[in-house]
Amino acid sequence: MGWLTVRNVDLALTGPAPREFASSPGVQRTFCGTCGTPLTYRSVKRPLEVDVTLASLEDPAWVAPMDHIWMQDAPAWDTPSDGLPRHPQGRH
Repeated sequence: MGWLTVRNVDLALTGPAPREFASSPGVQRTFCGTCGTPLTYRSVKRPLEVDVTLASLEDPAWVAPMDHIWMQDAPAWDTPSDGLPRHPQGRH
């Protein structure tokens, strides 16, 4: 799944408020209460940021990838050839 990371203060959601749940200690996720679409991911490890699913954007084409993260968890067939940096885990 593709994600966009933004500062909390730069995110504005429209429409009905999303449903929220703690998926693991220190992690909050939101989803659409009507259709179940995953929307956001927040971690206490990155308190000023929120990750937004690209598929939930009104127009996902307005963002372009900068890199590939968590490649240590990628399936063997996931071998990006776009020349962007690949990180075994998150960005540092």
